Amino acid sequence: VALGESGSGKSNLLNLLLSTPGEQRIVFPEGEGAEPCTLEPQEESGCWRGDPARQITVFDTPGLCAEDGLQSDLDSLRRVLHLVKDLSYINCFLLVVRGGTSRFLSQHQKMFQALQDTFGEELWKNVVFDV
Repeated sequence: VALGESGSGKSNLLNLLLSTPGEQRIVFPEGEGAEPCTLEPQEESGCWRGDPARQITVFDTPGLCAEDGLQSDLDSLRRVLHLVKDLSYINCFLLVVRGGTSRFLSQHQKMFQALQDTFGEELWKNVVFDV
């Protein structure tokens, strides 16, 4: 499950994971401007880097920390929770943070708290950061 700020590259990273090396498969639309592309959580299954022996399911999610505020983030996270609630296990919460930021900002602290409030403290056992 890819989570993070708007424009941090969640869709791009998931497209990379579902593509064969040398191929550029676009499963999730990628934005180039300030407008968010992913407005609702989306699920897609495929092969990890094109390897048919490594089937994966990934979830792209709307960006957090947008100008709409914390309530918008919580509403978005509830939609993600609804989408994944029937899964027996989530292997990884991939937290994508925009590169070029040399320290965590207050918006990151709020985002992390919203994630923990939604998914519980167990979330942190399965978190991988991508910067």
